[in-house]
Amino acid sequence: MSEEYTSLEERISRSISKKFGMKLQLSELDTAKMEYGLSILLVDAFKLLFIYASAFILHIVPEVFMTHLSFVMLRRTTKSYHASNSTICTVLSIFFLVFLSFLATHFELNTTRSTFAIITLILCGVLGMKGRAITQKRVNFFYNGKIRMVCVGFFLMGIGLIQPSDQIRTLIFLGMAVATFLMFLQKRKDEVK
Repeated sequence: MSEEYTSLEERISRSISKKFGMKLQLSELDTAKMEYGLSILLVDAFKLLFIYASAFILHIVPEVFMTHLSFVMLRRTTKSYHASNSTICTVLSIFFLVFLSFLATHFELNTTRSTFAIITLILCGVLGMKGRAITQKRVNFFYNGKIRMVCVGFFLMGIGLIQPSDQIRTLIFLGMAVATFLMFLQKRKDEVK
């Protein structure tokens, strides 16, 4: 954990892990592992708390949940951008998951089946092409990641096509689009290095 910036979650996890480490007489390494795990758990818990509290205030919890679900499903298979600290991650998550869902709901942006099929096929094509760019760096990614990315994209497309609601299709697409967009941010960040 960096000493120049220590988030609230890291401070809480450090305090808890030290108390448990002393009480259970754990080694420094085990205490550090506990601190790291608690830090990740608390960061994710606080992030979810802020995301869904914002959604609750805007009365769009189901919409944010739908967008979040499709985003997480696709994000698990992609090599995407990760924010440098938990505060930036929380702010970006609120923007991408809550604010964009709010705009889509408020302006009633609904996607028909045919439009959804076309734009998700384009996204699946982008995932396939991006997967090819990643495989040049890591050969094993082709077998594990690229195929999974495209399969999850087609799975989400299938779920969206059987949905009777145009709004749900829009939210599924929104989650997919955000996850795909973050892949390009990661590529740009890698190119800068």
